[in-house]
Amino acid sequence: VNIFVDEGRSFITRSKEKYDLIQATLIDTWAATSAGAFTLSENNLYTIEAFEQYINHLSDDGILSVSRWVFETPQETIRLVAIGLEAMDKLGIKNPSRHLIIVKETLDVSSSRDAQNGVANFMLKKSEFTREEFNKIKDISERNGFEILYSPFINIENKYNELIYSDDR
Repeated sequence: VNIFVDEGRSFITRSKEKYDLIQATLIDTWAATSAGAFTLSENNLYTIEAFEQYINHLSDDGILSVSRWVFETPQETIRLVAIGLEAMDKLGIKNPSRHLIIVKETLDVSSSRDAQNGVANFMLKKSEFTREEFNKIKDISERNGFEILYSPFINIENKYNELIYSDDR
């Protein structure tokens, strides 16, 4: 295992390697935004172009794993889904719905912005997830009290499923 601690987008841009896992867990902060700084700026870690770079740097079975807050009204995690779908489309990846799994750890945290109710782990796999991989994720999720928000192997009625299967994203 090799761990690299660096600014994600610039590291990937410089890298010539392929990775089995690219993990980004709650890597930015609201501190500057809540103070009024950078309120109109875009974080370049979460753009279609960034996701294209991440996907292109994955090994054939590699996974991009991004953890973001889950709100009662979907915001951050659903944005990851939209960006991931668009990046896969641009890269010509077929059946993008089969390349995603989203799992949520339930928390009960209130904020003035919106009620946070967990941290989601958004997983985008360069190849399609297999039933065996899903079963393993499902088993781990059940043992730890996590909730599956999206999987290509089960139909869950929610905004994630609606977006992923929409004819007009």
